[in-house]
Amino acid sequence: LEGNLCRCTGYHNIVRAVQQGQAAMQGSAAVASAE
Repeated sequence: LEGNLCRCTGYHNIVRAVQQGQAAMQGSAAVASAE
């Protein structure tokens, strides 16, 4: 993500979406919140 998005706010939702997608593909019901 370096150089593409503002790291101060821009990538949190993208990272969360990737984590949720990974959990869904692995059959997990929930992903721990980073907040």
